[in-house]
Amino acid sequence: RNLYYLEGMTYEHLAAVEGWRKFYVTSKKYKFRGWVAGRFYDSEGKPTEELKRVESAVAEYRTFEEQQKLEEQKYQRCNSNFTKEEGGYVWCPYHQLPRKLLTPVPGGGNKERCACFKESELYPDDQNQSDRMAFDIKGMMEIYDACSPNSRTCRHSHPTT
Repeated sequence: RNLYYLEGMTYEHLAAVEGWRKFYVTSKKYKFRGWVAGRFYDSEGKPTEELKRVESAVAEYRTFEEQQKLEEQKYQRCNSNFTKEEGGYVWCPYHQLPRKLLTPVPGGGNKERCACFKESELYPDDQNQSDRMAFDIKGMMEIYDACSPNSRTCRHSHPTT
């Protein structure tokens, strides 16, 4: 397989590759020997358009990561537990409700996590709760399968025994 082949990699994977590149560039243990001319550097060691494209994707993903950190401060992660006998459950403290939060990731796809929401965030007008959900956050939120809208504990996986 061609080591220069990055097509099909997610932005998250590209960011991981960039992390390794920075590690070797800044490492005191590994001595810099030069650039390999080819897909990412020309014969003078200057970045090619392909490398600039990858760096742009990585920068976009880093911005996404920072936004995710802010979002996690606003909407805390759910507590979770898994046993073979009972399967997996999520729950939230302080009378909050667990929701599956799907956030679009740069480059395609969604990142999924469980987040805790106050009822007033989910149902701001206190209308029919099964019909009205507030989408004041980036992404989409879903109620876990087989979980009622008002449940404070939801199953996310079945027993494995």
